Amino acid sequence: MTKDTYCTLPFIHSHMSAGGTFKPCCNAYGTNSKHTVRNSDYTLESWFHGPEMTQLREDMMQGRRNDLCTRCWQDEDRSGHSIRTRMNHKFAQLASGPPAIKYLDLKLTNQCNLQCMMCSPQDSNRIGDEAQQMQQQGLRVPINYANGPTQTMIKSPSIAEINRLLPNIKVLKFTGGEPAIQPEVLTVLDTAIQQGYSKQIELNLTTNATKFNRRLLDKLSEFATVKLNISVDGYGSVYDYIRYPFKWEKWLERIDEIKQYDIKCSYTAVPQLLNIENLHKLQQQLGEDIYLNNYIHPDGIWNSLDIVPKPILQYAVDNIILNDNNKTLINYIKQLIEKGEPAYKERLEDMVTTLKTFDT
Repeated sequence: MTKDTYCTLPFIHSHMSAGGTFKPCCNAYGTNSKHTVRNSDYTLESWFHGPEMTQLREDMMQGRRNDLCTRCWQDEDRSGHSIRTRMNHKFAQLASGPPAIKYLDLKLTNQCNLQCMMCSPQDSNRIGDEAQQMQQQGLRVPINYANGPTQTMIKSPSIAEINRLLPNIKVLKFTGGEPAIQPEVLTVLDTAIQQGYSKQIELNLTTNATKFNRRLLDKLSEFATVKLNISVDGYGSVYDYIRYPFKWEKWLERIDEIKQYDIKCSYTAVPQLLNIENLHKLQQQLGEDIYLNNYIHPDGIWNSLDIVPKPILQYAVDNIILNDNNKTLINYIKQLIEKGEPAYKERLEDMVTTLKTFDT
């Protein structure tokens, strides 16, 4: 094993996004990158055993940086940490034996009940609907809203194939959209429960936690372990603004209800222009379990950290409590401060125009 290039995920894990995008993991480049593999003829199994993943595994063992994982290489060169280093620690126990699918990471549809400002139509069908409304009203569509489908549902992996893989699955992860409102996700969960596979499965849901009810929570309790990665991007009114149309106080009520069950909860925030002054308050509210995910922050657009004035960035560094869940973010912000290049006027104007569009 080569420490600097090895990642456990390509040896245990198959990932597919709604729309037919196959990637080594959810952190790999998105649909607009030349590094992305899109092939409607692939299945979860044929992708895992196909030439791209076979080459990736060989490169990792030989110490070569494969382009499919460029985002992790960039993050590691910048800060010394990446999703790769996190996953090696998290899933090392599953990596014994020859490559085999033990972990499914699935985004079945883009159906969602929110339209968060940093997301895209791939993440929420409501965003696709809103982008169309913006066009109809003659408003300039924000760049992250403009790229992607406008239909409510995107092509998803075959439910039959997922069910066929369930007997060997140790970790089952669903992202969205919002998995809690997607019938496809609930169908797979029901099958796992009915066939008895749920007792050997760690179920991971990336969720906004706004749609959990007792019926769903009772269903989750049938799995060996349940971990919720709850997305939350602001404290108080900042939450209300970014994660429209839900409200902070209502979200806190949902979290209190979830805590009545034996469910492990962690929290993830996407650092961005709109919340960088507010994240320390969110950290104080939620404690050490909040992960300030520097890997998925908006990059190079109207909402990215590189156009935030240095005094505000310094305020964030001074107030966010440094721990393992945010050290990559803090290192990145310090680099932005040291770099010291002011944002181009055009980007600042784009930011103002974009916020006016959202407010309209």
